[in-house]
Amino acid sequence: MTKLELNATTEMAGIIPFVVSLCTVASSLLANKPLYRFGTGKAVAVSILSTALALVWYSIVPNFALLIVGAVLLGFGAGAVDAAPSNYVALHFKAKHMSWLHCFWGVGATAGPLLVGLVAGSLGMAMMPVVFLILFAAMFVSSILMR
Repeated sequence: MTKLELNATTEMAGIIPFVVSLCTVASSLLANKPLYRFGTGKAVAVSILSTALALVWYSIVPNFALLIVGAVLLGFGAGAVDAAPSNYVALHFKAKHMSWLHCFWGVGATAGPLLVGLVAGSLGMAMMPVVFLILFAAMFVSSILMR
């Protein structure tokens, strides 16, 4: 989709990561009560669902204003999915486990896009089926975590 199709200027592109970052910080700071009320598993599941829906939303919206809605969803999902496991590990494990958690977050953040790119490129799939495949996998893992 080009900037003309979204009715946006090039300068407006900086607004999206700003909104995502702002909502990520807000979600991380406000995650305490939902974590204690619903538990880590459910909080992670809702966060992953929010993030996945935001990515699908990005692929189908027709204008820039609706991209902002996706940015809010993505930010709140990202903030809570970061806060929930960190809170759980801090309460139940040692400091070295927190280091391992964040180490493997970095591995996943690096390897995830590479893996999706390889799968989409090698199979010749359009990105939409790949997004749905990732959504399914994330929900499957989340359902296991909620038990």
